Formats: sequence, C-alpha cells, structure tokens
Amino acid sequence: MKKDHGQESFFCYTPTTVGSPDRIAGIASTLSGNGQIIMDGDSDFEWLSATFSAISNNVDVTASVLATVQITDTSDNTSVFIAPQPLRNVFGSAQLPFWLPRPITFTSKTTLNVVVLNIFSANPVDFFLSLIGVKKYT
Repeated sequence: MKKDHGQESFFCYTPTTVGSPDRIAGIASTLSGNGQIIMDGDSDFEWLSATFSAISNNVDVTASVLATVQITDTSDNTSVFIAPQPLRNVFGSAQLPFWLPRPITFTSKTTLNVVVLNIFSANPVDFFLSLIGVKKYT
C-alpha cells in the first residue's frame, strides 16, 4: 500500500531477534536479550506510546516480571533513557499503554537496539514490546 508524501498512518514497531520475528525471546534470569527495530525507508516514525507483555512457560507473567529496558539509536549511539529503566515505568501493559510525555521522532531507516534485562524470573521469559505511533510518509 503506497502512501503519498505528507500522509500519515497508525503503525506499531516491535523489536525482533533472529528466529523470533515478534519478540525478544527466552531471556533467562539475570541475563539480557537484544532486539532490533529498523524503521521503514519510506517514512519517519513518531513514537507516541508503548506496551509490553511477558510470557513464561505459556503463562502471562506481565504483572509480575521484573526487567529493565534501554533503547539506543545506533545511527548516533544516543540512548532514549539516561540509564536502563524498569520496563513497567516506560512500557504500559497491553491493556493500558504508557503514553510518552512528548513524542519522539525517528527518521526513516533508523535502527534501534533494544536491550531487555530479566532481573529475576525463575524461568526464561519472552518479552513482546510495542512502540506505537504514526508513520509520516516522506
């Protein structure tokens, strides 16, 4: 679906890893997992809100999981947060998104590195993170 310059549309980006196109998968206790988001080349992305879900052994552990997250723009090595933040502080649940106090705009073809650290969970956890916003076609 081609969009014309100046048009906008709702969009959701999700960090991916090799073998797991929709999640940062299988992070064991006290270990971190990395995912990447590569912005499409036809549009800038205005990030407005964020959600996450966490699954362990096919059980939803979103309410109880303890994890931190850091997002870095690899084009200039700029981190979104001054230090890794508790995941629930900056990503809402799937039922109630966290709304950024001010939108963040990423230009087309930007690559984000997303690192999630599982602070404590007896079993490996799959993390599903969503950056929700608007694609602005260039």
